[in-house]
Amino acid sequence: MKRYGERIFVYLSKFSGYFTSVVLLLIVLVFFKEAFNLFRTPIIDDTSVLIVHSSNPIRTLDSKQINAIFSNEIDSWDELGGDELEIIKLNYDKLGFEDSSAGSSVALKNKVVDLVRNCKGVILIMPKALLPYELKSNVLQLTTYDLMSCLSGTIWDPTLFPSAQYGFWPLILGTLLLALLSVCIAMPLSLIVGLYISAISSPNQKLLVVSFIELIATIPSVVYGFVGLVVVVPFLQFYFEPSAVITGVTAILILAFMILPTLILSTYKAIDSVSYSFKEGAYALGVSEWQMLIKVILPASFVGILSGSLMGLVRAIGETMIVLVLVGNAKIMPVKLIQSVPNIHSSIALELNHVLVGSSHYYALFALGAVLLVLSIVITIVVEMLNRKSYS
Repeated sequence: MKRYGERIFVYLSKFSGYFTSVVLLLIVLVFFKEAFNLFRTPIIDDTSVLIVHSSNPIRTLDSKQINAIFSNEIDSWDELGGDELEIIKLNYDKLGFEDSSAGSSVALKNKVVDLVRNCKGVILIMPKALLPYELKSNVLQLTTYDLMSCLSGTIWDPTLFPSAQYGFWPLILGTLLLALLSVCIAMPLSLIVGLYISAISSPNQKLLVVSFIELIATIPSVVYGFVGLVVVVPFLQFYFEPSAVITGVTAILILAFMILPTLILSTYKAIDSVSYSFKEGAYALGVSEWQMLIKVILPASFVGILSGSLMGLVRAIGETMIVLVLVGNAKIMPVKLIQSVPNIHSSIALELNHVLVGSSHYYALFALGAVLLVLSIVITIVVEMLNRKSYS
């Protein structure tokens, strides 16, 4: 009977592992499928079309060119490789045409046809459903969003007319900036505490400090965000900037404090795992305890400390609540960290509930999430490589 129970336990364990792996893989695949739908989406709403004069040699435009035309940055077709004509920008919704009855629809379409045919420099945006048959050959071929353009783009503006801009770079840079600076602040502190726990404290002190740090590590991130609002923000307002409420420096300090327990525990374990023979060899050479810690223990545990710091970086990159509460949802890089910093977390959390499912904005938010996931996966792979090197 005991043998059958063990077999059942083994089978259930295998099934649980396989089932969990398959479900996670399907979630990731669906996630990336939604993200890559952005790069199959036209640069303007697929319910609209752009129309030019039949003699215009320009037959395709990208997102930046379209927005430059409608924002008056480009006012002549020759700047785009066309004829030397002034660009006449028209929006169907602002022309004042009215379609109040079925009988007027023919006259309305004739007005649109006459308008386009009589104006060589025209570019008209109008609903695809109202496109006259005579102007189908005048419709511009629109490109789709490009991966490299999105990754290197510097403007994130989903509401920009007529073509939304999805530049990921400020959001990626802001996310990495917050995470990296928080790790840089937490690392020296974690190294000092880790050395104290491993090499200086007594067994009772070690038990007490480690238990306290493990307790701090369980505090929810929303509590850290609240502490940042009621403690750090008033401090910054009093001593530095009275108008500072949502700032990057607040999030960096709170993120550093949040990942500090993780870094301390990983540093302590890395130092504690150094073979005792290293210490015996150092003492046999007559070095002091301080020299042994600095010149023997730290170099021997460097890989473990580095891998723990990278795991802290992953946690900082994946943190949403603190960043959402303390940083806000800026769209451009700030001049100083006392201002709001653009980041992926706030953009997804604040915008996802207000987008139309299947729109380019919807897919762009999934693409941002995919970028965040790829960053975490890459860092995790690096950590695994470092751990294998450490074990070998």
